Amino acid sequence: MSLGVYRSVLATPHAAKFAAACFVARVPMAMRAIACLMLVSALTGSYALAGAVSGVLGGAESVGYLLTARQADRWGQRPVILVSTVVHVTALVALVATVSWGAPGWTYFTAAVVAGLATVPYGSFVRARWAVAAESPDALQSAYALEAVLDELIYVVGPLVAVALATQLWRGAGVFGAAALVTAGGLALAAQRRTAPPPSPRGTSIGGQIMRQGGMWVVAAVYFVVGTYASALEPAVIAFARAHGSPGFAGVLLALITVGSALAGAVYGARKWSWPRPRLLVAVTTLLCAGSVPLVFADSIPVMAGCILVAGIGLSPVLVTASALISSLVGRSALNTAFAAAGSAASVGTAAGTAVSGVLIDWSGVPSTFLFATAVAGLGIVVSVAGRKALAVPARDAEQEPAPAAGQVG
Repeated sequence: MSLGVYRSVLATPHAAKFAAACFVARVPMAMRAIACLMLVSALTGSYALAGAVSGVLGGAESVGYLLTARQADRWGQRPVILVSTVVHVTALVALVATVSWGAPGWTYFTAAVVAGLATVPYGSFVRARWAVAAESPDALQSAYALEAVLDELIYVVGPLVAVALATQLWRGAGVFGAAALVTAGGLALAAQRRTAPPPSPRGTSIGGQIMRQGGMWVVAAVYFVVGTYASALEPAVIAFARAHGSPGFAGVLLALITVGSALAGAVYGARKWSWPRPRLLVAVTTLLCAGSVPLVFADSIPVMAGCILVAGIGLSPVLVTASALISSLVGRSALNTAFAAAGSAASVGTAAGTAVSGVLIDWSGVPSTFLFATAVAGLGIVVSVAGRKALAVPARDAEQEPAPAAGQVG
């Protein structure tokens, strides 16, 4: 195993340029919600209204990911990026303007909905490009591991940038910063036509057929499990820190989940695995489940720190394996939609995990919430085992072959 494999992956022609552009465009993904929350709460004095507007923005983004991804598969990434960026940024500016001018509350929600629906799923776009650019299945796995690590970094950097802009400059600066970054990264990616996956032939049906392609239902279910698992841990960790008299330490504990996931993803992606990917999916979901068990027995902040680090180890390997499976299950003409559909499944899981964990904490305490997370991870094992046959046979749509860079499952 050598981490130098990532240098080789980035040496793929044009790869470093599109990866860098997508990274910049993805940072706002971790900025918009908190920037919106800080803007509305500061200028209206209502946290309830701020939370509602931020929640509507997030919900609209989940829908927007699928809408824009589907159009990208039909028309190509470039025109979708250009049109969506104009609409998205205009809506964000309108949000800042309406809040700043004290306009009626419904205008905030209108701007948030439009901004969310016009959001481009750059995480899906970059993975679709890697499926075209990667020179081998092993290189593709390493590329997806790299993106998983970058995703973790985004959720560390994004909130810090948003908070710094909003507190040091002006409350609306966080939203404007997100708009500026998504514009810069999006335009830089749109300019790189050579690495974009080809659009679907005219008349090809996209989107509605995605879940009927091979084992895509398995991958979507695994993404749902990951979203539910990760979001269930967050409130539980915060409640644990508060119960042990260290509420300020909750942020450190949550960061350790990211650290564990990023380190495991980097190591996992640097190694060449001889197992077929369906078997790997069973292994990594088992790792995720096993890593969550110690959380139930943690009885102090130091012990929890070690346990939560272990609990994050399975996250990136599961997502890396699932991403690689998508590239072998779906034809090139539907890659954007397929990745966006998986991401939407994770978003649904995130909402479910947060809701259930909140109820469990109030009703029966923190340990039961950790047990819930373990059970959810166990569901991932069941789904992976049940779906092995479906995952082992790449699906072929009527028009396109699966991406050759990941056509082998193994």
